[in-house]
Amino acid sequence: MSSFWDLVRFEYKKIFKRKSTYITLFLALLAIVLGNVGTLIGHHYVDGIPKESKYESMVTDIEYARALAGRKLDSSLLLETREAYAKIPEKERYITTMEYEQYARPYSSIRRIMIPVYNTGAQRFALEDLQNLSTKQAEDFYTIRQSKVQDVVQNTSLRDRSKEKLLHLDSNVKKPFVFDSIEGYQRFLVVMYTTGVMCCFAVAICIAPIFSEEYGTGAAQLILSSKYGKNKVIFAKLFTGISFATIIYMFLAVITYLECMFLYGFDGALAAFQLFQPLSVYPFNMWQVSAIFAGCILLANIFTVAITLLLSSKFKSPFGVIIIISVITFTPMMMSVSETNILLYNLFHLLPSNMMTIWSTLSPIQYEMINVSVSPFIFMPIFSLLMTIVLLPFAYHSFKNHQVL
Repeated sequence: MSSFWDLVRFEYKKIFKRKSTYITLFLALLAIVLGNVGTLIGHHYVDGIPKESKYESMVTDIEYARALAGRKLDSSLLLETREAYAKIPEKERYITTMEYEQYARPYSSIRRIMIPVYNTGAQRFALEDLQNLSTKQAEDFYTIRQSKVQDVVQNTSLRDRSKEKLLHLDSNVKKPFVFDSIEGYQRFLVVMYTTGVMCCFAVAICIAPIFSEEYGTGAAQLILSSKYGKNKVIFAKLFTGISFATIIYMFLAVITYLECMFLYGFDGALAAFQLFQPLSVYPFNMWQVSAIFAGCILLANIFTVAITLLLSSKFKSPFGVIIIISVITFTPMMMSVSETNILLYNLFHLLPSNMMTIWSTLSPIQYEMINVSVSPFIFMPIFSLLMTIVLLPFAYHSFKNHQVL
């Protein structure tokens, strides 16, 4: 066993001996960090004049949200929000008014939750609609939400069994929602897509040569004719690829989490996911969703690593591997598939980079098999794991059966 770990250690040394490894990982880390900080750089302008820095705006909005934390999102709070917005005078750019800043802005987080619920097919829930919100509408907030959820579910092409499952999940969502500041977790769920994709691409660049460089240097002949060439060396390479990806991802995910929390606050871990997505049927809090999502991205990255290792065992140059992984990773970003075709939609979202968005992971569209309906946040990581298990033996045998000259 000690010889195996010596081989793994040797593979890691080869990875970190390349300057491209450090450059790639540094650029990935830089993109992730700046992607978060970049949204807070600069000012909001009114008529060409800087009104407020984006950082100050973020701090102010979080303070307002914290002032409402712990309150139930009931008719009382909704009507309070209506009264605050009713003080805004009629003006095309109402956010520039003193009344908005003084009275309405402290309730802007509440309004964001109200909009998806009160939106209609004909029009968006506008400022005038909020100002004219009736007591009956406020009292019926959860009834209206339930009706909206039912419409969303019934309008899918899912089987009746799946629709019943989704409505049952929604019945387990605790109501009324308890409001809290969720900016940190909300930001984490959004930027983890960038973290996942950057990690996926960076790791692929780092491990693409793991087999292919042996062909280019002629070392493959020596490895395959050595004492351990037919087994331990190959296993060590496969283990190195998977473990390297896992370590890099965990590091980048922790950096992303801590950056989001320190910038936007640790508040809202136990807040309902519905504060972020009011019409979601999943009865999870923000911390649970974040953990589930991070796990899905990890398995999607490992799936990509398995593809990379297989390609590396086939190609004599790492550049071909990197090109194909780039296509697999970035092409889906420029495409979309309608939910009306459930089969094609679900298959499309099993591409690694598509499993890295919160919208696909927590989508109401289920994976249906005979008498079973599986939620995407369960099916996707299982699929990734199974595909990894399937692909690794192919990578193993591809390198093992390479012709020794």
